[in-house]
This record gives sequence, structure tokens and C-alpha cells, in this order.
Amino acid sequence: MQLKSGALLKICLSKSEALYFKVVKVEVTALAVRQICTVRDGKLKKERKDAPCSYIYRSEVGGHYQEVDQREIDWLREKYKAGD
Repeated sequence: MQLKSGALLKICLSKSEALYFKVVKVEVTALAVRQICTVRDGKLKKERKDAPCSYIYRSEVGGHYQEVDQREIDWLREKYKAGD
């Protein structure tokens, strides 16, 4: 797994709720991530542009945090443009 800065990750809290994060910085054992949005019941809630960074271990990717595929990235872009 080769994560780069700018990659998107998600963590599902329930069947109808997920948090999306953008990788800001890649370090040896950790990733700096910034939450970009929350999706609950199909509705998107944008986060502030100046939201603080959090750090997660690289080992959490694939476990708790999942990489977002291109289909889901396209869906998020569509939701962002619609302002939904």
C-alpha cells in the first residue's frame, strides 16, 4: 500500500454514517489527515477548510480506515458541487 498526500480515506461509523479524510502529510509511521466531510443518510456535511490535522498510524489503514475508490470520489465531487 503506497499512500500519497492527497489520498482520501474513510471510516464508517454505522451503515448510514461515514467520515472522510484527506491525507495531508505522509510520515514514516503515521499519516496527518484532515476531515473533509461527513456523510449521514446520504447527505453530505462539509467541514471547515481550516479544520485541525489529526494523526493516525499507517497500520490503521485497511483496518479502521479504508481507502476511497474512484467511484466514491466521483460521487463525493458530485455531492460537493450540488451543495448537498
